[in-house]
Amino acid sequence: MPDNAVFYHAAYTAAIIIYGGYVISLVVRSRRTRDRERRQMQRGLAREINTKL
Repeated sequence: MPDNAVFYHAAYTAAIIIYGGYVISLVVRSRRTRDRERRQMQRGLAREINTKL
């Protein structure tokens, strides 16, 4: 029976890198959005969010 452990380790390592990069991109995006909203609030340009859907 062939030993496929190396391929499994490589696949899981690739998955961890991909998901880790995705999480990092989400964090960066949320920080940018929060900073942009904060700047708009300081300028008085922020819109009210319509919560009545």
